[in-house]
Parts: sequence; C-alpha cells; structure tokens
Amino acid sequence: MPKRFCNSCQAKDNLKCCSQCKLVDYCSQECQKRDWRSGGHKIICAKAPKVVEKAEAKMNSFSLRDYTTRNVGTFMVTRAQAERGQIIEEEQAQDMCYDAMEMQEGSPGKLEQILAALNHFPLSVEAWGMLGRFYRWETKSNEVKTKECSTVALKMYENAIICARKLNSTWTEDRSDELSWGDIENRPYLRAVSGRAQVLKDVGKKEEAITQAKKLIRWNPSDNQGMRQLLCSWYLETGDTEGCTNLLRKYEESLCTSLSYSDVLLQFLRWKKDDVVENDVKRALYAALKTNPFVPDLITAAKMKKKLHEYISPGEISDAESYAYDARRVWRMHPESVEWLSAQKLPGNSIPREQDLIELLRSGKTFRMKCTHTDSVDSSAKITSFVTGTQK
Repeated sequence: MPKRFCNSCQAKDNLKCCSQCKLVDYCSQECQKRDWRSGGHKIICAKAPKVVEKAEAKMNSFSLRDYTTRNVGTFMVTRAQAERGQIIEEEQAQDMCYDAMEMQEGSPGKLEQILAALNHFPLSVEAWGMLGRFYRWETKSNEVKTKECSTVALKMYENAIICARKLNSTWTEDRSDELSWGDIENRPYLRAVSGRAQVLKDVGKKEEAITQAKKLIRWNPSDNQGMRQLLCSWYLETGDTEGCTNLLRKYEESLCTSLSYSDVLLQFLRWKKDDVVENDVKRALYAALKTNPFVPDLITAAKMKKKLHEYISPGEISDAESYAYDARRVWRMHPESVEWLSAQKLPGNSIPREQDLIELLRSGKTFRMKCTHTDSVDSSAKITSFVTGTQK
C-alpha cells in the first residue's frame, strides 16, 4: 500500500493532513506555507471550492435566457442543439477545456484553466468531467488518499451528468438508444459516465459501478473508452462468472491482453466450479500467451512496481505491465489461480509432457523446442537440434 508523504518535500514522518481539503499531508508549517504560495495548493484548497459552489448555484437555477444561442440547423447536431441552437458560452468553454487537455497533468495551470472554463459556462459537461478526473487521478496524493480524492471526484462527475441531462433532455438514465463516440458532442458526457463508474468502484460501490458500466457499453457498443476491460475485471472481483463470460463472448473477436488474461482467470474459476475442465483453462492460457507472453511472470512475481509508460505497445512488456499492476489484486483474491499459473511455467531443463505439446499445437501458437538425439553409430555422441512447430 502506498505510504503518505509531505506534499511539498515528500518526507514521510510527522505528517498532518490539511484541515481544509483533507486531500494532502504536510510535515511542517513551513512546507504547508511553501506549497500554498508556489506549489498550487491554494488553487485546489481555496479557489476551486469557491468556483464549484458558484457554478453549482448557477447550474441549479439554469435558464437558457441567460446565455447566447445561434441557429445551427438540424444536420450533424444533437437533437437538443437542433431545437434550441448552439450555446455560444458552452462552445467557448469547450475550447478552453481542449486547451487544458494539452497542459501538463496535475499542474496548477491546468486546474486554473478548467476552473476558468467552468466559470465561463457553469454547465460545461467537459469542465465538470475534467475536474473530476483532476481530483481522482492527477493530484499528487491520489494513490495514498484514493477514497478522499474519489469522493470529491464523484461529486464532480455527478455534476457533469446533471448538466448533460439539463442540456439534453433525452440523455436520461433509462435511455435505450445509442450515443455514438463518433459524434463529438457526445464525448464529454460519455467520459463523465465512465469516470463516475470508476470512482464508484473506488469508494466501494461495486454493484452500482457495474450497472453504470453496463449502461455505458449499451449506449456505446463500440466501447472506444475500453470500459469492457474494467467491467470484465469487476465481474471477476464480484465472482460473476456468467456476466464475465457473456461480456467476453460479445467482444471475442477483439481480445486484447487484458481480456485474454481475464479469460484465463475466468476459466480457472469455472474449472473450480466444475463448469469446465483444466484443459479449457490451459487453452485460454495458450491463447493469452499468444497475445502477450510477459504477463504470467508479472502476475506470479512476489512484488511489482508501478511503471508509467508514455506509449503502450500491444503485445510488448509495456502492455503487460499496464495490465498486470492492477490485475494482480484480482488474481490474488483467488490464491489458487496464482499457484496454478506458476505451475504452468516449464523450467529450462524440464521435458514437456506429450499433452502439453498437443495443446500447444491446437492453440495455433508457434513454439520452438530443443531436442537432443543419440547418434546411432556412436551412442556416446549427442546431437542437438531445434524444432519449430505449429498446427497452422
């Protein structure tokens, strides 16, 4: 578990929590004053709550008459925009948010830009959503004060959703029609719904998070946000093997590293329920290894440090590390699965069983095997060769 630290000097002793925001710790008054003056804490602790309070008041008393609109026709726009026109202030706030997206994550400047957008248009769905993301994932203390950061973030995401539904009356909780990611106007709302699902999980509301994630996938079946990967993991955490099975079947043509290894754990749990046999688990593992061969070592390792990658390459170590850091906790909820996975690793001097080779062939995975032969003329001489094989 990550340890608390001073938000100014990173010291880990004699820490006291900020009495105002409760989101950061300091080891001394000097560090607190320094961070207030030049570290950006004044913005998140004093300025942000005032901007939020002001925006919430205007959000609750929203009237279209207070803003400027222009006619944008009826093509390539949302139903609400066709009926009421484009709100100029909303468009301007969105541009301000786009500028904030280009700024350094967690920087005071980025937070100020988000607050400026919210101040300009208090119903900016993007600004509320970005504020939620900032509190949950961009503050220095987000890993050591996950619950505190998530609680604040949840409020921001819920405000984003309220605003989206005030501006678009058909975007209700029970909506059945799709909201395509391809329509740019839908994206701030879809991002907010995704963020809310994740922080619901962080504050312990797993079932509500799963319900939210399922709705998001129903609204956006192409799942451009990767919600299916999180949902699959949440199903496994709650022991819902049926839900996980149905989800994997829906996306079986596009199994990535995360979904492939989730399938391995799923088949293991089903094996323990006598729904499948062990060979089904092995087949899932062979398929997963074809997707990314580096994951098992990370899952079975005693410890793993979190590594941040600027780019993640599918099938490479960066992809494996990105998946395994969070997935290790789910696997370790079922210790037998980790033991089983460890047992599948063949030491370099072991002779593979015939059944292992047959299963490898059936999986379609290309493998390389070292063979040692005895010379028929000179029995003391050994001949070494390498065989590459695959069913395909």
